[in-house]
Amino acid sequence: QFPRLNLDLALLLRALAAAGLGEPMWSAQTFAPAPCSSNIDPPVPQAHSTDGFGLGTWAPAEKYGTPALDMQRLFPALFTLMCALLFSAPTATIIDIGRTWEISPLLPLWLWALAVVPASVIAAHLAHIARDGAPCRAAVFLAVVVPSVVLLSYGGVAYHRADLLARQLQPAECSASMEAQRLQDSWDAAREMYQGCMASTSERDGVPVETLKRHFRLQDCEEYGAGMPGREAHREDWAFLRRLEETRGCAGWCRPAEPLWASAGSGGADACALVVADALRLHAKPRAAEVCLTTLLVLASSCAVFVTIVFVGSASRKSRLRNC
Repeated sequence: QFPRLNLDLALLLRALAAAGLGEPMWSAQTFAPAPCSSNIDPPVPQAHSTDGFGLGTWAPAEKYGTPALDMQRLFPALFTLMCALLFSAPTATIIDIGRTWEISPLLPLWLWALAVVPASVIAAHLAHIARDGAPCRAAVFLAVVVPSVVLLSYGGVAYHRADLLARQLQPAECSASMEAQRLQDSWDAAREMYQGCMASTSERDGVPVETLKRHFRLQDCEEYGAGMPGREAHREDWAFLRRLEETRGCAGWCRPAEPLWASAGSGGADACALVVADALRLHAKPRAAEVCLTTLLVLASSCAVFVTIVFVGSASRKSRLRNC
């Protein structure tokens, strides 16, 4: 009933004013019913600000306890995670190429230099943390451009060397490279040792050389186990050639020959140089091309984003990437 009474008084005051009886002492709003209201006002979001990278930072509403999302503090972790996702696969591919045992003696990649990639990303992460999460040009350049250039260099060198060696290991050009000639010399030294071992054993025991070759391999000779003066330089190459014979079914290096380490009759179909050439052409070369393509895409897209932020965004101080 009270809202109804207030409404009647308001209408009466309006009628008196219309009749010219002067200004009323109270306005019509005095007796108007008050609107329903809540004791708790709805929370009002705080002002939105941007950091130097164009990422928003929402300050917490302290009065109502609204949770806050500080993008500037999250930037170092998010940026480092992005770099790890971009460069982990190309780095793993280069390591896989360098550790492939069929091609590692011919294609050394000095994998220790790949430590530059994680070192650059970690240095950029620490630089961003030192600035309370604010991104800077030098750190972004260090974390994106430097690893891309390193991986692109590795991929380009591996691709070029794999293509060149795959052609040089063909029978007509097998001795064209220093690596192939070194392995051929090592195989010749191993064959000389094996033949000398079989000849001396045949002379001592009176057993035909052909019979001995069917039952004994180079590793069975005392000279091979004990070593001989001047032959230590071939030890690593001999281990490589032996593994090729025993696992890939080849014998000889530039030309097919009788097996020296594998059992008689288990190899000799192809020269081991052709097996290595296939590994270079079918494994190392396409994977190196994959690394080059991936890093080129990362480098091109990163440069485009970097130029956009630095130059296009420089018109607005809020979206400009700051110097460290």
